Amino acid sequence: MVADFKKKKNNLLKQCILIMGGFLMLLVLIVLIIANMRIYQKREKLVSQIENLKNKIQYLQNKNNDLKDSISQINNDEYIEKIARKELSLQKPGEKVFSFIKESSQQEESNQSQKDFLQNWLGWISNNWNWIKSNF
Repeated sequence: MVADFKKKKNNLLKQCILIMGGFLMLLVLIVLIIANMRIYQKREKLVSQIENLKNKIQYLQNKNNDLKDSISQINNDEYIEKIARKELSLQKPGEKVFSFIKESSQQEESNQSQKDFLQNWLGWISNNWNWIKSNF
């Protein structure tokens, strides 16, 4: 009887150790999975930053090439005239300059907001038309 109790106690102790070991292994596995997810997210963020920086480098190289072309044309009279007309709004003596005035942005925004309100209101009525017909 005492031998059976010791065997049961040993079996129970072995089972507890086995369960604790399994729990510990599961805990380590969960920690590793979480760490892997964090590393993956950080890697994706760094990859997107690299792509962004590559795009910036390409843009700056193109801009640099454009500036080099501009510098090489600095002694060209046609180029100087083009820049004077375009950027400095200069004209030759006797020329007339015409300007076109666009509608102000405030008027455009108010017109757009009125159109949006009307479209939203009409959209709501058309969406709820069946409910309105059935209740009135």
